[in-house]
Amino acid sequence: MANYRQKLSGNIDGDYFVDDKCINCDNCSELAPEVFTEKDGFSVVFQQLVDADVEERTL
Repeated sequence: MANYRQKLSGNIDGDYFVDDKCINCDNCSELAPEVFTEKDGFSVVFQQLVDADVEERTL
């Protein structure tokens, strides 16, 4: 589970985010490219989830 205190600054505001434990393995981007992107060597959330199918694949 991501830690809000360690949230990366590249995430947009919202319930979902990536923290500094990210190893940039690219799994997030492969599973939900409409939600995650890479910024400064880490995956970050660039769009909050709006589709239940996407949420199911990423949780």
